[in-house]
Amino acid sequence: MAHASRPHDGLAAENAAAPNHPGAPGTDRESGRRFCLVGLMGTGKTTVGRHLAERLSIDFVDADALLEVRLGYPIRECFARDGERAFRARESEVIEEIARWPDVVLSTGGGAVLCARTRSTLKRRFTVVHLTATVDEIHARTRHDRSRPLLQTDDPVATLQSLMQQRHELYEACADLTVDTTHRSVAAIVTHLTRLLM
Repeated sequence: MAHASRPHDGLAAENAAAPNHPGAPGTDRESGRRFCLVGLMGTGKTTVGRHLAERLSIDFVDADALLEVRLGYPIRECFARDGERAFRARESEVIEEIARWPDVVLSTGGGAVLCARTRSTLKRRFTVVHLTATVDEIHARTRHDRSRPLLQTDDPVATLQSLMQQRHELYEACADLTVDTTHRSVAAIVTHLTRLLM
């Protein structure tokens, strides 16, 4: 029986972590409903993921938010203190933990697919949805967000174009479905995804 969706960000994420979801590792997707949203920043992963989980009456987890609770400080500080390699290893561990939960919608950070270990986990354990949007749309959504250090450049549009070129094939390599969110409402995207996934 499906249980009520609850956002797993902030302190709620830590309180509702793995001990409450005692799944077993495996290489198939038959033991539960696990959906993962991948894509560049600003494509709607967290917002769509939260609403999709509510629609499906299952848990929602924002991997970045949960990781920050575990670290005790923001992700940007982890990059500064320990470097990207250490951060990706910790990110992969969190995603592997969530992959053992029976029913969940997971929103990943935009760079999660850069780690081969994470890509393997996503492909084995989740139905993966690649959310896309045009560079102009992403820029419009993120231009006032100062919490995204990668975009604090003289030319954020060029930065987004570069990131898209670098990561597109990795997103597609993981994805079972690709959905363009450009000029679409959250409600329309969630309805479309629900039809595709159920």
